[in-house]
Amino acid sequence: MTRLSHPRPGRPPLVALPKSDAYGKPVRDYLAAHRRVVVEPFPPYAPELNPVDYVWSYVKYDRLPNYCPSGLSELRQRITAEFRRLQKRPDLLESLFQRAGLPLDPQIVAS
Repeated sequence: MTRLSHPRPGRPPLVALPKSDAYGKPVRDYLAAHRRVVVEPFPPYAPELNPVDYVWSYVKYDRLPNYCPSGLSELRQRITAEFRRLQKRPDLLESLFQRAGLPLDPQIVAS
């Protein structure tokens, strides 16, 4: 980890991490060297706070509710196609992030 994005001008950077040491020694070393960084631990399991869980739920239950592929390769192709479809819907992705209570930076959405 060489650079940390800083979207909170005038306030220390905030990083959300799991409570475990799963993120590894490089992250621990970085945080030890940069004491101003505020670490906010994630709860052990909180899918309602994770926008990725909302994305998977949308694909699984809204786009593929009765889909029965003939094999793993077909499933992988269909899921890939659904995620590509989502890439073309920044409005939908933004709403899934907002559902988790996470606002998106408009510059990130536009890129």
